[in-house]
Amino acid sequence: MKRTKPVFGVDVDDTLIHCAAAMCAYLNRVHGYTIEKSDMTTFYFGDLLGLSRQEARAMIYPFHFSKEHENISPISGAHEALSTLSLRYTPIAITARSPTTRIPTVTLVERHFPGIFKEVLFTGYVPGQPYRSKGDVCADLGVAFMVEDALHNAVSVGERGITVYLLDTPWNQGALPPNTIRVACWDDIVRHVTDGALCRK
Repeated sequence: MKRTKPVFGVDVDDTLIHCAAAMCAYLNRVHGYTIEKSDMTTFYFGDLLGLSRQEARAMIYPFHFSKEHENISPISGAHEALSTLSLRYTPIAITARSPTTRIPTVTLVERHFPGIFKEVLFTGYVPGQPYRSKGDVCADLGVAFMVEDALHNAVSVGERGITVYLLDTPWNQGALPPNTIRVACWDDIVRHVTDGALCRK
């Protein structure tokens, strides 16, 4: 795809849409848990629920085809910020979801952000294919910056010298990786990108 503007990357879950809260609602309804987003002090649901990563993946996968997923709401301010940034940059959605969730994922992105994203890229592991981290993808694309919510992805991208804007969540507290800037909202990102200064909380 020919691009005439610099590119930046945007994660999907909990940067564009309120995924964690919807996933908690799904797990509560289907599996009888009583968890809320505020309980998620770890990125991995398996750690929260006392499950192995494999068990957690099997439990969570059907969520992508559930009514809770279909009804996920967008993050406040994301659309307006992306519209502003799109005047100078080309946004590309880069998600760690499995490519097998492409249809519900792209449907959701296009519903809430029509015309914003020209591409939605998936970095989730596919058996038999080499794994590519978000850092690998961002480096290959030459992104100017990345918007994230996960510390491990911030490490992967930041270690390549790419600026990461980390939207503040309960599961990404702690010391920041190199080249990572913690932000409270999408307005912070717009102000930092355009003015080089974060807005006050």
